[in-house]
This record gives sequence, structure tokens and C-alpha cells, in this order.
Amino acid sequence: ITVPKQDPPKSLQQETLLEGSGEVVEDGDTVVVHYTGVLWDEEGGPVFDSSWENGAPVTFTVGTDAQVIPGFSDAIVGQKVGSQVISVVPAEDGGYGAASLEGMGHEADDVMVFVLDILAVAPAA
Repeated sequence: ITVPKQDPPKSLQQETLLEGSGEVVEDGDTVVVHYTGVLWDEEGGPVFDSSWENGAPVTFTVGTDAQVIPGFSDAIVGQKVGSQVISVVPAEDGGYGAASLEGMGHEADDVMVFVLDILAVAPAA
């Protein structure tokens, strides 16, 4: 993931990089996703978490009762299986919040950048 050499956005930004052709993910669905997360940093942003590097995709619920931060979940709802999405997540707009970031060993104002590959979806019951 290449981060531009400019100041990060102050608000949540999301964009579809590749549009898939599978089912559309809806609020409350369970998804299987591979992802990589980096910090927005002029040096190129170190990877702080990656399901690819961890060796297995992750499964979680998206939408209103999401099991992940809004910046992660919101990037997936409305997308099709097979899509690749980027989500730029400031701490206070879709992210963990400043205090939580500091508790995780990051700076309070760090901006996280996720690239998410949507592999599968199971509709909400």
C-alpha cells in the first residue's frame, strides 16, 4: 500500500479499487475478508495488521451491529463479493478513537489505511 506524501484526510474516505461480481453485502451480513492495514505516514506507513500476513482471512458481521470499527464495516456494506476496497480511517471518524489508538501503541492522531478484499458473504439470519 502506497500512501501519498501529503497530509491525511480529516474525514473517513472510502473507494472501490476493483468491483467484484458477486452478491452485494448488506447490513447485518457476515463476511469473509482478507485485509492489510497500514498507518498513513510520509515514510510509507508500516503494516500494523494483515490477515494476509497472519495466514488466514477473517470473518465478522458488518453494519449496524458490526464487530469491527465503522471505517472497516462501512467500506464493505454495499460492495459486491470479489471487490477490493480502500478505507482511510482517521481516529475520530470511523476509527478506534485517540485514547484507544494510544492504548494500542499508536499516536492519538494516526490515520489507518485498510485495503480489503471481500471473499464471501453469508446473509443475516
